[in-house]
Amino acid sequence: GGYLVYRVERLNSSCKVLPIATAVGLSSGCGASTMAGLPLAALLLLFAAWAGALPVVNQRPQYHFMPSANWTNDPNGPMYWNGKYHLFYQYNPFAPVWGNMHWGHGVSDDLVHWEELPWALAPDQPYDSQGIFSGSVTIVPDLGPVIFYTGVDGSGTQRTCIATPANSSDPFLLDWVKYGANPVMAAPPQLQTAGGFRDPTTAWMGSDGNWHMITGCGLVANGSGVGMALEFVSQNFFDWSFEQIFSLDHVTDWPDVGGFWECPDFYPVDGMHVLKFSNGPDNWVVGDFDDQQQNFTWITRGIYDQGQFYASKTFYDPLGDRQILWGWVAEEDSQSHWVARGWASTQSLPRVVTVDANLQVRSAPLPELAQLRGESFHFTDVTASSTPYLLPGVSGDSLEIIVQFGVIPTTVTSFGINVRASPTTTERTQIIFTPPVAPMQNTDSPEGDFFVFPIPNQTASDCEQICETSNNCVAWTYIKPNTIRGPEAVCCMKANLGSGTHPNPACTSGIKGAVHVDRTFSSLNDSTSPISGYAPYPWGKSTNVRIFLDRSIMEVYVNEGQAVITTRFYPSSLDSVGIEVYANNGIVNIPQIDVFQMGSIWVNSTLPSMAPREPHMVPSTASGQSSSRPVAKHQKTIRF
Repeated sequence: GGYLVYRVERLNSSCKVLPIATAVGLSSGCGASTMAGLPLAALLLLFAAWAGALPVVNQRPQYHFMPSANWTNDPNGPMYWNGKYHLFYQYNPFAPVWGNMHWGHGVSDDLVHWEELPWALAPDQPYDSQGIFSGSVTIVPDLGPVIFYTGVDGSGTQRTCIATPANSSDPFLLDWVKYGANPVMAAPPQLQTAGGFRDPTTAWMGSDGNWHMITGCGLVANGSGVGMALEFVSQNFFDWSFEQIFSLDHVTDWPDVGGFWECPDFYPVDGMHVLKFSNGPDNWVVGDFDDQQQNFTWITRGIYDQGQFYASKTFYDPLGDRQILWGWVAEEDSQSHWVARGWASTQSLPRVVTVDANLQVRSAPLPELAQLRGESFHFTDVTASSTPYLLPGVSGDSLEIIVQFGVIPTTVTSFGINVRASPTTTERTQIIFTPPVAPMQNTDSPEGDFFVFPIPNQTASDCEQICETSNNCVAWTYIKPNTIRGPEAVCCMKANLGSGTHPNPACTSGIKGAVHVDRTFSSLNDSTSPISGYAPYPWGKSTNVRIFLDRSIMEVYVNEGQAVITTRFYPSSLDSVGIEVYANNGIVNIPQIDVFQMGSIWVNSTLPSMAPREPHMVPSTASGQSSSRPVAKHQKTIRF
């Protein structure tokens, strides 16, 4: 039931073990060196895997963006420029663990098919010697794309820095030049910051003719940190000064925002503005923006994704006239597995962001992803019962699954879909749908809060209605006035069910119809937490569910992005490739299921041969020595 992954940095087409590496699904570089330097034990294990003596489960996603090897995290500075889409990202070129932060770089013609490029920025200056942290790109008239990134110096101080293309007419934007007067922004000395000062967002031109930008931080208030965004202003895009704390609504009316805001984002969409900050989940706020006063007023609040999704960044796509969202999807198994595989983490699928009539943010999968579809399977009038029904003739680990559910009978207590299901072991990952629970008086649901706020002179029914209009709220608790939370009534909106409900005379609680991912049986070997994400499900109405399954990652979209759950899991059985449907305590008719085999996003290099870039290692603070050997960054890559 185990698996073996051995990473090969370089292979030559004449090397005799090339078929072995190909057979076991290695992502490997082409170069002059051969296998001679590898340990004999590694070669024997490779041969054993090739010969079928060991089972090998390929966990590496094939249609989610990630570098060919090593570590990645936050998406940085996505943009469209000169006929190409660009995605930068946090990147460690030297190991599959966090550290040595560079900006990696990829390019695409269509936002679907991608090519990995040499890294764009390396920590090679005193003001960024400890890392090139997150930031954004702004397209500036007469200048073109300008990178704003967080530079970390030898003392750990975080400041904002600028880089511009060496040749803005180069469609690949391969070379970037750091501004000679870096850094250009620092935490204002008059403010007592906590946790850092980082992650500048895309700038905007105000009605005053000046450029404006926000960056994330925490401020000390009442002895603890409160997450904030700080606004800076510039007339020429290079000389910046602190203007104000950006939007203070959360300090009084929306207090549960965490102690530090990472990776803030701010953008217009569908006639509203969205402020986003990362502090555990990725929180969004829809509100009104007064450009003349540079004042943003909060109206509604929620979470982009109920699962493994963080440090996201959007950009405006001028070709589609739309806002595109990317997020970092971290691994959820042990670090020793990352090292063994030689890679860690990926980016989410690109998503189109909209704001609906209830001022809720939706993020739906990019329509162009349909280009990756291959062989298709179509099922109608499928019956689900207590015995799981295996869809005949279809299997795989890289699939798109579209399920159209009808109205569910009231007797049904749960129903769902199993993916990566094995016929010979217990392995399967479950997408489970559960019905709503009517309001329960004298009952508390004490866990899972994502939004807690006072509702003076209102009742439990008002709290329930607020939860009903939220794309993130799966349960709610109303706390009576003059009880455990003070003189005012309080409404608690919950993103998950936690450990369940408990008696409490001060509370009334209710549960909406919900969908969640259960990973209890996902793998015989890996121990991820059992539950990954809850999202509201409109029980009693027909519903569309789209599932993007890509080996060790899955994205679940309910009603075209009304709710989203992204999760990681690591099956260990080679036959964990089936799809099942089931229902408990009743029969569920499923009018339609469509399944598509999905192809790879990676294209062959269109670049001329290039000399590898010189490595820039960040020394460890303990020894002053880098933790791993530099590896040539630009190399053609075999992907599976």
